Amino acid sequence: MEDVLLKILLAVGLCCVIAGVFLLLPSKDSEQEEVGKQDPVIVEGVTDEYFGLDFDYLKSLNENFVGKLTVGELVYESVVKSADNMEYAEKNLELQSYGIGTVFMDCRNEMEDMNLILYGNTVYSEKELRFGPLHNLIDQKSYNQNKTIVFQLENQEREFEIVAVLHFDLNVTDVDYAITNYTEDQFAAYLNYIDEHNLIDSETDLTYGDHMLTLQTDVENMPEVKLVVVAKEVNR
Repeated sequence: MEDVLLKILLAVGLCCVIAGVFLLLPSKDSEQEEVGKQDPVIVEGVTDEYFGLDFDYLKSLNENFVGKLTVGELVYESVVKSADNMEYAEKNLELQSYGIGTVFMDCRNEMEDMNLILYGNTVYSEKELRFGPLHNLIDQKSYNQNKTIVFQLENQEREFEIVAVLHFDLNVTDVDYAITNYTEDQFAAYLNYIDEHNLIDSETDLTYGDHMLTLQTDVENMPEVKLVVVAKEVNR
């Protein structure tokens, strides 16, 4: 009888120990909550190989060179413009074959257009290159820290503030982010799209007649969608 009682007491004690261990373990929900509280991984940009070189030298190297672009601490890129929007998609500033390409301005653009449009690749295997770090701007904290864009031209520096970050569906036909000079109706339709699809909170408004800078890049696994960053000129 005493042996049976002892066995029962040992079994009860073991169960209590096991229960205590499980109570000390965090629940799945609490683990998910902790993960949600962690800061996102921010991929900072890598200065491209030409960015630090002198303007005159870069112009002599390639007459299509137009300036240098800085987006907060995320992007540091040289910019070119040619008569063909595909020329620099997979070439460097020296026109050598280069898979990640060079950031380039829309071939239709003139410098005083309402909307300057720049295109850059996202390199999925190396997201710190070219326009890959722009994806960080979807995070409000990263946007707040990196919302200033500087476009340094040969004889002028223009400063912009990012007002919208969008996942733009290319199947949309009634608005367009890549218009160099909007009519009032086109701009009103685009502004409505921005208001409905903006992924960040901005305290700066766009109005018709503002000078804008638009940055476009790809979105991984979403061929029909582009990441579009819309900025307003605030100083030059």
